[in-house]
Amino acid sequence: MSHLLAGDRIAGRYKVISVLGSGGLGRVYLCDDLSNKRQVGVKVMRDDVNVPQAVIDQTKREATLLSEIRHRNIIRVFDFGQDHSGLFFIFEYIDGPTLARQLKSGPIDMNHFFHIAFQCLEGLGAAHRRGCLHLDLKPANIMLHQYPSPQYTVKILDFGLAKLATEMTEYRQDELTIGSVYYISPEQLEHQPLTPSTDLYSLGFVFYHMLTGTVPFADPDPVVVRMAHMTQEPADIRHYSQVVNQELAGWIHWLIQKQQPDRPQSAQEAMAELTKISMGYSKKMEPVESIPVKEEEPEPNKGLGGLFSKILKKKK
Repeated sequence: MSHLLAGDRIAGRYKVISVLGSGGLGRVYLCDDLSNKRQVGVKVMRDDVNVPQAVIDQTKREATLLSEIRHRNIIRVFDFGQDHSGLFFIFEYIDGPTLARQLKSGPIDMNHFFHIAFQCLEGLGAAHRRGCLHLDLKPANIMLHQYPSPQYTVKILDFGLAKLATEMTEYRQDELTIGSVYYISPEQLEHQPLTPSTDLYSLGFVFYHMLTGTVPFADPDPVVVRMAHMTQEPADIRHYSQVVNQELAGWIHWLIQKQQPDRPQSAQEAMAELTKISMGYSKKMEPVESIPVKEEEPEPNKGLGGLFSKILKKKK
């Protein structure tokens, strides 16, 4: 895979400033958008793998759909295309760490857990209503914009790109799923039909990790982990965390049931139950405010992420 250097241009208008990160699908650069006078993130896909044109076309269709979604908890897609660098996606630049980085310091405290969980569910629900599944939810694909400011906002990254990953036929499967295998659903492993509950399963494992500091199936061998997703029940989350009560534990385990019909069928259904549970914790916590949103995004405090902030204020 070729590396772009500072000063290089993508599609003639995106001037590379620096590398933000890299992964199995490609590399992300911080760039100046010379046409719109703003900084953007540019994800350039790997150019050393064979991706069928039909898959590229499908990914572009999903990028077009995502570019029309105006939701504060989904990273904004501005543009996409192909040039000498390869297939690329242009998106808003997020100033903040990934959830994966924060988890290196241990479990997330309960106050921040609810703040992050509600926003993840809000963003996921918005995408699902437009027919978009994520299929690769994991801490590395969740960013905390303007963290550690109390007004930080959760942003979900990489919608739709997981499908592209599965078609990279010259790239070893173990490499493609590194990091993802700890959150992947049984139906993805068994090539069964996928639904919104598929994403909720993965998000349930993210929430488990947030509250305990570990994933339920932590074996270093990805083959063992895949088998566990299909055949083993995760340990009760309260085994690892004393701050998780019975109701929250039951909610987490509801999301990570093996069979799709046994899980919540929508992000809205999951949020409704989590709202009830959060009320039992609200007296013990200080509110975490949501970041002010842009004009084209939903008004603040509409949706359950905002509702949680209101609940906490009333309880003080």
